[in-house]
Amino acid sequence: MPRAGKDGRLIEGHAWYELAETRRLRGDSGVLEAFQKALALGYSIQPGMGRYHIARGEVLAALTGLRRALAERDVELGRFELLLTLVSASIEAEEREEAEGFIAEMTMFERDHPSAAVKAATAEARGAQALVDNEPAEALTCLRRAAQTWRELGAPSERTVHRHVSNILSKLGVPSRTAAATYALRHKLI
Repeated sequence: MPRAGKDGRLIEGHAWYELAETRRLRGDSGVLEAFQKALALGYSIQPGMGRYHIARGEVLAALTGLRRALAERDVELGRFELLLTLVSASIEAEEREEAEGFIAEMTMFERDHPSAAVKAATAEARGAQALVDNEPAEALTCLRRAAQTWRELGAPSERTVHRHVSNILSKLGVPSRTAAATYALRHKLI
């Protein structure tokens, strides 16, 4: 297949990246091969490759790749798209201070660019950190805001939100979302 110069290579690389992400989310095979083809065409494979490593329990590999990608990006938006995955990886690696630093950068970006998606991602990161800090009420508030905003945007982030909701239910010691809502009402969280 003939390519149309560098732009054509990047477009083809982007297509391979999207295929890798789709395979990763569906649990299909061929994820690494698709990421490798994207990379060979000059397309960055982060944060998708980091998410792939996290899902496989390869947190240090995820952090290494994500940190390198972050160091190479000086444009705010390019950095922001990596930060939520970096927060997840840092939390998994028990690098609390690093996660807090990434959340602080997300918060600064949110102040300058207060779009709904930026607010949702930042709330999701804050909620994840609140869970680690054993603050289930704060986590519930943040993750609920994130889930509602993602839903309003029509964004498919159910997997992440489901994982966080499960963690909140566990920390609250309740069996269901209804019981969590009851807890929130009783403790005047909503």
